[in-house]
Amino acid sequence: MALSGIRDISVIETAPKNRVSVKTFVVEQSDALIVDAVKRELARKGQVFIVFNRVEFIEKFTSHLRELLPDAKIGMAHGQMPKNILEDSIYKLYSGEYDVLVATTLIENGVDIPSANTLIVIDADKLGLSQLY
Repeated sequence: MALSGIRDISVIETAPKNRVSVKTFVVEQSDALIVDAVKRELARKGQVFIVFNRVEFIEKFTSHLRELLPDAKIGMAHGQMPKNILEDSIYKLYSGEYDVLVATTLIENGVDIPSANTLIVIDADKLGLSQLY
């Protein structure tokens, strides 16, 4: 709407107090790296989003993560799930029942979990710029 002139663009020019800068790493995917990143976040009592944008393989990937991280409570969410199960998965992350949520890019639609400070994007090279943002 801003590009068409209907609305002005909103710009936040001052970062919130106590804001920690975002650190972004582009690396080759490995199980060891995922395990390390998840364990670091869980050690600081945080939660993790893992974006895995291939619905046909998301259950297999989630099962693999459960094997790699047996102490982590891992949930899954994607847009082809029944609405009540999808909502339950998001709620379980929000309420702390899950430590990790493996999800498709549906989380870009306003899922706000203040304690989820780590985002791992699998196959980021297959996403568009707006999805990555």
